[in-house]
Amino acid sequence: MSFWERASLCSLLIVGGCAGVPGQLLAQGAGSGSAAAPIALTSALNSITAKFSIDQAWFYLRKDNGEVASYTHGDTHGVSQPLRIASLSKSLTAIGIALLIQNGQLTLKTRLGEVLPRYLQAKGHQLDPTLAKLDIEHILAHRAGLRTNLISDPKNGLSSSKVLELLSPDAHFSDYLLMSSADNSDGTSEYRYSNLSYVILGMVIEAVSGQSYETFCQIHILEPLRISGRIPPDLRRVAPFGGWEMSEPDLLRLWAVFDVNHPSLLTRQILEATLLSRSLPPTEAHSAVYYTLGTYVRQDAVRTSYSLSHNGILDFVRGQPHVYSYAEKVVPGYAWMFVFQTPPLNYSRERRAITTAVRAAVIAEERE
Repeated sequence: MSFWERASLCSLLIVGGCAGVPGQLLAQGAGSGSAAAPIALTSALNSITAKFSIDQAWFYLRKDNGEVASYTHGDTHGVSQPLRIASLSKSLTAIGIALLIQNGQLTLKTRLGEVLPRYLQAKGHQLDPTLAKLDIEHILAHRAGLRTNLISDPKNGLSSSKVLELLSPDAHFSDYLLMSSADNSDGTSEYRYSNLSYVILGMVIEAVSGQSYETFCQIHILEPLRISGRIPPDLRRVAPFGGWEMSEPDLLRLWAVFDVNHPSLLTRQILEATLLSRSLPPTEAHSAVYYTLGTYVRQDAVRTSYSLSHNGILDFVRGQPHVYSYAEKVVPGYAWMFVFQTPPLNYSRERRAITTAVRAAVIAEERE
């Protein structure tokens, strides 16, 4: 019997311990009784936070039928608090682009030369000719020939912390591109993850909609979904690729938009043309993983069963703790998110091992 069958609850609540004290999972059911809590999952998460010396952690899991489980560890204010989601912000930006396509204001083949020249001229800049040829589809998929990030290429990658040092605190995110000395394309189209792709998409949203990036996202995405999110002042310079704060429950509600079997904000037609598109190659040869709407997608042949995943690393803002976030969604099925703060050395070296361990705990609980 699965965890969800055993725990037929209105909700599952986890009360986080103080720093150094394991988190606890408490079940709360309808009426006077309560079902048995998934103790194995709690124990596994406690073991993970202890093994990797994680100072603070937040975990949230939501099944398609609405049943949930949440966990916190350390000195936190609960799973509903807004968290810095780092590169998971890309999915919000991508949904914005998909909405513009759905509304007929863009197409996947729209080129930057068609939408950005006047926008940049108003800011006193010119669009580099190599960028003018790029289309929306390739930019969404990180196939625009843009410079990759430092974490992907420690020798030649772009350092966000160094770019931010060149910008004033109140700079616009478009200045990130212009001050990066990387506002050009080398003309290649192989998969190369780049924050610059989503800076550009944020600019496209502003140019096409006539609204600020944050205002567009608030009015057209968050408000219709009845979820909350904000861009704190110190992250506005990286807003489209890493600037949002959002609670784990709200992030997973946002990702519910990606369920082609239950279309909501985006139609099934748009999801099939964007999220589930295979018009471009997978991220690696002989792989079934594609990068589309700000997330990695592994899908079956009929496109009704697939999984989404993405991580986020926020380690470049001076004076702020390093944060690692990861979300995964199985369609149909469930979605979960894990966020932690821990000393930089541990988190940069072991984040993949931590993610693998949390995923294994979730899968083990689901199979029981």
